[in-house]
Amino acid sequence: MADPSRRADQRVPCDVPAALYTPSSDSFVGTARLTDIGLGGAMIETSVPVLRRVPYELRWEWRGQAMKATGRVAWEKAGGNAHRYGLSLATTSEQERLIRRMIDDLRQQLWSGK
Repeated sequence: MADPSRRADQRVPCDVPAALYTPSSDSFVGTARLTDIGLGGAMIETSVPVLRRVPYELRWEWRGQAMKATGRVAWEKAGGNAHRYGLSLATTSEQERLIRRMIDDLRQQLWSGK
């Protein structure tokens, strides 16, 4: 797993349903759970095998807003029926703005204890 102290951007824990697609063909790959997110990456849990060096589009919804980002597997950890994958994300400025808003909301939830 990536060393959190080496990350350029801090991750925030979350628990959000998501879906994986292939960006080139827009084919559905499988469902996932987004378990943490930062500006440069995210961690997902899924029962679907996800390959390194293959770009995936991660899609999810946050507060009624459809969100997506393209990522590649940076690390993986097998465990039971689900696998954890760290994704390195490549985002547009608009996607980054939306992820920033999500991170701010998540941090506020953590601080308020909700």
